[in-house]
This record gives sequence, structure tokens and C-alpha cells, in this order.
Amino acid sequence: MEFLFQAYGFYIFHAAFNPKPFISTFEAAVDRLIALRKEVQAKTEQMEKSVRMAEREYSKKMSDLNRGFEVRFGRLVVRCNSL
Repeated sequence: MEFLFQAYGFYIFHAAFNPKPFISTFEAAVDRLIALRKEVQAKTEQMEKSVRMAEREYSKKMSDLNRGFEVRFGRLVVRCNSL
């Protein structure tokens, strides 16, 4: 290190920049972000699958209810017309 100047009672030193600690930290952060991205992707796929299943079940239930309503309403119409 070499002494540059003194300001406000502090000595200011110039040191050679060492990027290795920053690179290591950055690489670790990138590795963690990649792992998180994989986790999020897996959870997203799982949730999308669950939603598709729920939508199919809902559609089937609505279809069944609609058929049941049509049958009962049809019977009611027949009875009303027979009166």
C-alpha cells in the first residue's frame, strides 16, 4: 500500500484492487439463484398441474349438475304440461 494523502486527520491509502473476493461472492450468489430458479420452476409446474386437475374436476362437476338439472326440469315441464 502506498500513502496518498491526509484528509481530515485520516490517512488515505491506495491499495491494489483484488477482485477475487467479489468474484467468489458473485459466483455463490449466481449458484444460489440458479438453484432457486429450479425450485420455483418445479413448484410452478406442480401448481399448474394441480390447477389443470381442479379445472377438469370442476368442469365435470358442472356438467353433471347441468345434466341433472336438465333431466329434472324436463320432468317438471312434462308434469306441468300434463295438468
